[in-house]
Amino acid sequence: MSDPKPSAALAIVYGLAAIALLTGMDALIKALSPHASTIQIMLLRAAASIAWLIPYMLVARIGPPSRASLPGHVKRVALMIVANGAFFYALGRLPLAEVFALNFIAPIFIAIFGVALLGESWGRNTIIGIVLGAIGMLVIASPHANEFGRAQAALDGYIAALVAPIVYAAAVVMLRSQAKSEHPAQIALAQMSMITVAMLPAHSLTGWTSLATPQWLIVAAIGFLSATGYLLLVKALSVITAVRYAAIEYTGLVWAAAIGYAFFSEVPPPALWFGAVLIMLGALAATVSRQK
Repeated sequence: MSDPKPSAALAIVYGLAAIALLTGMDALIKALSPHASTIQIMLLRAAASIAWLIPYMLVARIGPPSRASLPGHVKRVALMIVANGAFFYALGRLPLAEVFALNFIAPIFIAIFGVALLGESWGRNTIIGIVLGAIGMLVIASPHANEFGRAQAALDGYIAALVAPIVYAAAVVMLRSQAKSEHPAQIALAQMSMITVAMLPAHSLTGWTSLATPQWLIVAAIGFLSATGYLLLVKALSVITAVRYAAIEYTGLVWAAAIGYAFFSEVPPPALWFGAVLIMLGALAATVSRQK
């Protein structure tokens, strides 16, 4: 079952709303991270999303994903598990705005995957974009480069924060093609169900951490924001290109900085904003290159 396509203007609104909701979800995941492992958080997020998606699909009379679409979902979900795991891990170890700033290398890698997977040609702007993005990453990470006396978790957080957007970029390219032919709820349900199945055996290796009532309320809110944000994301991608959607993701840094300051007392340093600007310019250069 396909979903009626929104207008281009409405698709942009959906994209902006998706970023706002998913950034709020990321903040809640950061708040939950001291109380549970990354694997447990991934499992709880997926299961809580399903708990919101199924009633919506029943009321809206939306059927389950088709069997023919399952192989494509498996490939994309495998990438999303890696991307989500790395991103959630980084959220527990780095400031919220810092993780989002590093995440802006995703549009650059969308351009790279456009060359590798879609046969598009290299351009000068793509190379400029990659160089600017690399410099921006170094600027953001440099204040901590010589602090090896700190916990190793900080270095691990930077590695995870860089792995996440690269893998995410490949998943977005795949999601863009699926969004044209399937209902957003079907895509979301397939992804969350597969993540749940994949995390159950992995979770048995790390054990279960008991949560108090306030943490379970956070889990419920994570599920709602995840399900709603993902539905809007897929709706947006059914109309606008993956690269243009990636440009909309820049608004996530504003939300992340505001939430980080309001709830985690995180004040982004000047180096973060300077590095983020370099990454954004690089991503825009790569985007222009792909659209020519």
